Amino acid sequence: MMLTATSPEVLDFVEAYQENVSLARKWAYKIVAIDRRKYVAIDETDEGPSVHRSGRFLVDREDGTVYTIKGYGQKGYRIGTLSGLAQQYREGTATFRPEATAHTETTHSRVARWAS
Repeated sequence: MMLTATSPEVLDFVEAYQENVSLARKWAYKIVAIDRRKYVAIDETDEGPSVHRSGRFLVDREDGTVYTIKGYGQKGYRIGTLSGLAQQYREGTATFRPEATAHTETTHSRVARWAS
């Protein structure tokens, strides 16, 4: 089965990631999934007047493996599967405590640092 940007698994991951990154941000970002030839690209886009896209993940359309982005759409490190990461983001969102964040944490490290 080939995954697309509108596959239920991809949409579930996008929703879980959107909830997680929206916790402490003061500006509006929307997470979007875009079909590519071999991957589904998961990007952040601002909702301001100048739409800017920033790549976050690449999802292998054949098996649902999620990768970081090395740069300009190039696959980076394997970080998990759609279902596993969606669950981790939901757990990170559920256990989020704003007072526990440190100035060294980035928005992309929330799941690992906030798990209880």
